Amino acid sequence: MPPSTSLNDHIFVQIAAYRDLELVPTVRDAIAQAAQPDRIHFGICWQYADTELHLIDLLQDIPHCRITAIPAKQAQGLGWARNKAQDLWEEEAYTLQIDSHMRFAPRWDETLLTMLAQCPSEKPVLSSFPPAYLPPRDLVSHNSTCIRVTHFADQWDLRPQAYGDLSDCDAPQPGSFIAGGFSFSSAQVIQEVPQDPNIYFTDEIPYAVRLWTHGWDVYHPHQVVCWHFYNAGKSRIGNWDDHRSWWQRQRRTATYTKQLLGMEPSSRDFGCYGLGNQRSLAEFESRVNVNFKQRTINGVVADTENVTKESSVTECDRTRENELLILCSQPNHSDLQTTKLLDLAQNHLDWDYVLRVATEQGIIPLLFQNLIQDNKIDLYWQAKRDLTSEYRANVIHNLQCKQELLTILGLFQAHNIRALPYKGVTLAIAAYGDIVRRQFCDLDILVDPEQFMLAQKILTEHHYQALTPSSDHAWDFVLSNGKVTLDLHRYPVPKFYAFDLTFDTLWEQAQSITIQDQVIMMPSPEDMILMLSIHGLKDRWRRLIWLRDLAEISRSTPDLDWDYILKAAQNLGIQRTLSVGFKLAHITLEIELPEILKESISRDSQLDWCCNYLRNQLLVPLNRLPQGFVAIIDSFRLDLAVRERWQDRKRYLVLRILSPTNRDRTLLNLPNALNFLYLLIRPLRLLYRFTLSRVQRLNPVELKS
Repeated sequence: MPPSTSLNDHIFVQIAAYRDLELVPTVRDAIAQAAQPDRIHFGICWQYADTELHLIDLLQDIPHCRITAIPAKQAQGLGWARNKAQDLWEEEAYTLQIDSHMRFAPRWDETLLTMLAQCPSEKPVLSSFPPAYLPPRDLVSHNSTCIRVTHFADQWDLRPQAYGDLSDCDAPQPGSFIAGGFSFSSAQVIQEVPQDPNIYFTDEIPYAVRLWTHGWDVYHPHQVVCWHFYNAGKSRIGNWDDHRSWWQRQRRTATYTKQLLGMEPSSRDFGCYGLGNQRSLAEFESRVNVNFKQRTINGVVADTENVTKESSVTECDRTRENELLILCSQPNHSDLQTTKLLDLAQNHLDWDYVLRVATEQGIIPLLFQNLIQDNKIDLYWQAKRDLTSEYRANVIHNLQCKQELLTILGLFQAHNIRALPYKGVTLAIAAYGDIVRRQFCDLDILVDPEQFMLAQKILTEHHYQALTPSSDHAWDFVLSNGKVTLDLHRYPVPKFYAFDLTFDTLWEQAQSITIQDQVIMMPSPEDMILMLSIHGLKDRWRRLIWLRDLAEISRSTPDLDWDYILKAAQNLGIQRTLSVGFKLAHITLEIELPEILKESISRDSQLDWCCNYLRNQLLVPLNRLPQGFVAIIDSFRLDLAVRERWQDRKRYLVLRILSPTNRDRTLLNLPNALNFLYLLIRPLRLLYRFTLSRVQRLNPVELKS
């Protein structure tokens, strides 16, 4: 499709950002990953609280970054903000609408232009729900998806949802619905179908219908070009959090949308925000098998109450779904547990929730094994289809990662680089016995610290692009096609954790494993238990698969050298860290405790609080975790409690306070010569965060008003 304006290949990236601290990292990552950064222009509607206006100064050094800054008190909703961002368009040829919490694949701009040219339409739009990431850059999945609709919420709001996997396709696939957080097209769309400022929220279905009736065709991209942060938590505030009258605005949006889509009679003149005349609303309804007026999907009434009337599950009550996830994560089942699993799976559950959380928890293969492969449960057909699709996508991803790992290790061996892959591929094969039985997101390779820079150079020379370092101990890389991510580790754990586990120690104890006739080295099972115990603590044992890993290593290595493990744990000061992992796995997944640990675990009074703290966070959405002053204190209490030696606690506190994180570097990008200033910036930022949390705790009503 030829460009629509004189600026031949410039891309106008429009962002509506409401008090979002991820905005600056999003813009910087878009620039860093672009094939041609000069063609990326930004139009940002920045809605800020009084204490946040200064954050936009961090973008002032970026060329072609146009900003409309508006106090949050004056903000009027998502459609309004997106319309304001479009006002900043200056005749660029293409436009990309995204949310303010995104990460990008290498050469994303080039990939988007190529895919748009593949669409057999005069006016194509690329759109889908991007896969998820967790800040700073934990890419949860790499699947490109389609969009379908599931039900009408509140008898008017048709809800879109991601499904399927387009990774095996060689071109974008036709669709009908869009995702507001990611759509790409000719900028002609800004003139023909501008964003509607009258819609407070839930604008995706009205906009998809308007696009269709104006002659635009939606396609779902087959390649991943970006990732989206879905789990907002307290780190991202919504307009509705600040505006008590938000529901009135949304109620007006409901009436407005019903009239626009023919669900209610209306004589309203929608002007430039109305439907087009190139194709009709009836044609759109026929295309997607939806009737807006009757609120049917595929001929069946799909109101929220009809979808959920057989279930007593509320939005806040996921007891049965979570129980199923935990049962599927357990390595062994009694007859009673098997009966319970069958009963849960064959009753009405929120399968969208089950599959989404299973993906986040890394247990899709375990879910598939328990529900389809072993027990052959008669699942609801849609759940069975989607679970099978997710499982197959995981198989393809794991096999791709295995081949890529062998290629990388071959390159490292050719340059005499000592490398130890761990987690991911090697853990799946060594502990689970099969590459497809464990879900993982990326490759993790630990290299000799003295050869770290050489390893980086080799990766960049072989189609990998270095991303922002996630910490002092690891760098993120992405393969040029965006399908494989790799964490290259300089140290086994971040330095601020004050656990002196060294590469040389791991190398001395390493064992060999043969994959496709290629011999590679990996940490010994004993060292893997130590590393996984530290890793689990660092990330608060947030995933069930990490607990299952402990069970699988113990099962696959019955002759574990526990004397070595305990002696090494004592030398490292991580005996309690080790015990926390196994006790939590015992409580949650009912794994048998190693005999040698039972006595020490039973007499350690600190473990109860540590495990209760971690258990209470397991399977809790990030946006429902405790926040503020008390949460900060509890987190520090855990990190201090697991260190049994006073010198380790002191060292951890000093390093934790002074060691800069990726967020510190993102907020203020200093040249190497001025890195010492982070020793001042880091404590000041922590003090600000601590003080703000304390004030919010003491005076929440005043702060919200």
